[in-house]
Amino acid sequence: MFDRLKSLLGIRPTPNGDSDPADSVDCQQMVANIRRRERDEIPVGRKIYDLQFGQFDVTLDREFSGHYRISVFQDHHKIYGFTINDKEISDENFVKVWEIVTKFLGKNPSPKHLPDHQLMKSHFFGYPK
Repeated sequence: MFDRLKSLLGIRPTPNGDSDPADSVDCQQMVANIRRRERDEIPVGRKIYDLQFGQFDVTLDREFSGHYRISVFQDHHKIYGFTINDKEISDENFVKVWEIVTKFLGKNPSPKHLPDHQLMKSHFFGYPK
């Protein structure tokens, strides 16, 4: 309960002290892997890519509208979602989106600090009960 309250207030400490887990993620390599995987013509709504990021499971798929969707789960419960505004996004902007998401999840993943960026929309779905 206290962890949930700390997270809502934005005072949750970073895992492993001051180290930032987002620094260990190679976003350019992730985008290259995603592009390679997309050549297989994955159906809409199916998982394209997944990533274990600390306490979170992060998945990427496409919505029925064709937009990319990044979903963040904790214990099989969807907590955060990020929808990329462009259906066709450049690799440079895709890397930027992943950097924003991983930095958010690594530093202070609270609804109070959801990223606000022109490339994507951020959503908070709630914590598991």
